[in-house]
Amino acid sequence: MTSALHFSGSVQLPDSLFSDIDTCIRSALVPIYDELLQIKESLSNLSSQKVSTCLCYCSSGISGASSIEKIYYVSPNGDDRSYVTYGVTFQSIQRAIDVAMPGDTIFVSAGIYHERLQMRRSGLSGQPITLIGETNVDERPLVTIDGSDDVPSWQPAPEVGAGVYKTNTIPYVPWTMIVDNEREVWRIANKWMDGESADIFGGNGGYPVINGKGVLALPESQFVYPYGSGKSIPFWDGIDALFGYIDGYTYVRFRHGDDPVTRHVRVSPGPFSQFSFPRGACITLKNVSFIKVQGFRMCGARNAVLIMGTDSYNNSTNNMIDECCLMNGNMRVRFSGAAHNNLIINNYMEKHSLGIDRFLPPRENVGGAWPSREHQRHLYNIDKFLVSGVGGEDDRHIGIHSDGTGVVPRGNIIQGNEMYGAAQAINTGEHDDTIFAENLCYGHFSQHIFMNGPNKNFHIRHNSFYTPGQYQMRSNDVNKSGAVYVYRNRFWIPDTRGEHFFFGLLGGITGDSVMEIWIYHNSIAGGVAAFIHNFASGFGPASLRVLNNIFSTNAVIFNGYPTKMGLYDYNWGYRDSVDKPWSGTHNILGISQMWSPSSLPDFIINQSVLDGIDVSKTFTVQMKTFSALPGMISGHKTILGYF
Repeated sequence: MTSALHFSGSVQLPDSLFSDIDTCIRSALVPIYDELLQIKESLSNLSSQKVSTCLCYCSSGISGASSIEKIYYVSPNGDDRSYVTYGVTFQSIQRAIDVAMPGDTIFVSAGIYHERLQMRRSGLSGQPITLIGETNVDERPLVTIDGSDDVPSWQPAPEVGAGVYKTNTIPYVPWTMIVDNEREVWRIANKWMDGESADIFGGNGGYPVINGKGVLALPESQFVYPYGSGKSIPFWDGIDALFGYIDGYTYVRFRHGDDPVTRHVRVSPGPFSQFSFPRGACITLKNVSFIKVQGFRMCGARNAVLIMGTDSYNNSTNNMIDECCLMNGNMRVRFSGAAHNNLIINNYMEKHSLGIDRFLPPRENVGGAWPSREHQRHLYNIDKFLVSGVGGEDDRHIGIHSDGTGVVPRGNIIQGNEMYGAAQAINTGEHDDTIFAENLCYGHFSQHIFMNGPNKNFHIRHNSFYTPGQYQMRSNDVNKSGAVYVYRNRFWIPDTRGEHFFFGLLGGITGDSVMEIWIYHNSIAGGVAAFIHNFASGFGPASLRVLNNIFSTNAVIFNGYPTKMGLYDYNWGYRDSVDKPWSGTHNILGISQMWSPSSLPDFIINQSVLDGIDVSKTFTVQMKTFSALPGMISGHKTILGYF
């Protein structure tokens, strides 16, 4: 798997990436990537010596390509007041962006830049606008784009509770807060701060029934029961601080009652309401195309990267985010509206919350288990109920949504990224032709993939999904149209910690599934079960088709058998019945687990007879004929599981 693991510097776009992509996407993205490599090579020595001969006079404000491609420099020691002329170095990245034209390159020297950047114009095909941050010898970013603002003034708020502080000096409604060098503080949802008092933890009897200010006032000694009964844990474990906003005041509480002046608090703006357009991004690409961003550390903003198109005539296409470290906020990358054919490749993503490290699977060990099941559930409850306020997870690395624009994101590629320590890896609303490939996802305290809305031609392939808190993949809207292809992935849940796939309907809806979901050639290890559902009796995932997989789960393949099933055949399974009415005759019942669930398996297939059905061409199963499935090479071996 090609991965950005620890910024390995992988720069090769594998040919397999394009096996399922429209030709026009390939023709646009490959030249962009090739050009970026050439620019990167030419700038490898810029930290010690400028290539000043490449810098010419700026063109006179005429939009379009300039006659000579230029390199602009940015440094903390630069000067934004300088006239745009030969050899100038700016102090802010935005100043360089404002003058850059198609074909120009902006090289940013090491340092911290407190900015929320907005691209002003597009590049052109063959002449992109390129932003490159300085990196060290290991290709780790030395440039930080911090989208937050300093908050130096605070005063005690004893009317709320001991250890609570407040300020009215922030000139906007803050949505993201960081302290102590990029550590994020969780935000209490507005509805709870506005005084609505209810069980803000989703009906979980192990938590107090209070409003937002009541949560801030909880003593350090407060204990909760994440599952409503059983083992208790300290409320402040994994959180260490919370903040909220009401009536012009921002309130914050640290676990030990620290004065926020000593914690270097910084904040950034966000939407006016929970679902309106975000205003606080480290870099915003709105209605611009052919922009390349490489080698930056981004933190402190509601979104690290926002790629948005407002309508079919104003869209954002053919942009690339490469080899960046993206942290904080509720989305590291947000695709909104008419965002088409963009590439997110070889990045590292982490929420980086205050106090959370001790309660996540260790980052240095991708096969590490959750230290405590109760703490995992506690983090899930905090994000889903206290932070979101609507009973749905707030945090994710990748968000793909139409956001009321009337246009859906299309043709975007998320490939080769390392994603860790958030609620979700990717959350999708309505979208078309998305590819999620060759990513490493681990240590998310909810699920890795959440599909919410029509998913048309969604490809999930060649990924490694390890140690989710709840599920590997979940969809609550399988009654909506679409097609999802899940193939050649590795899934692992340690011991008996949950299920891999959840499919169902919410909101009292009954019926069968409509969304066409294909799961084939995957290796699934550990967990209580592979599948769980919530279909009513007499219904089921009638459009779910499962072929050529290996299920080495602890207990059963299905946690509750559905009445209906689209297709289930040519699978290897351990400790499960294969005699259901919808079960095919070619399934294999294993007498022992293929891989031990106690540690991350090597996924080596150690059974001699595991032949499946060739899905690289038209095939027939259970008297039904289907067209060839995506991602399979014609004439390839038909071994089961990941290959």
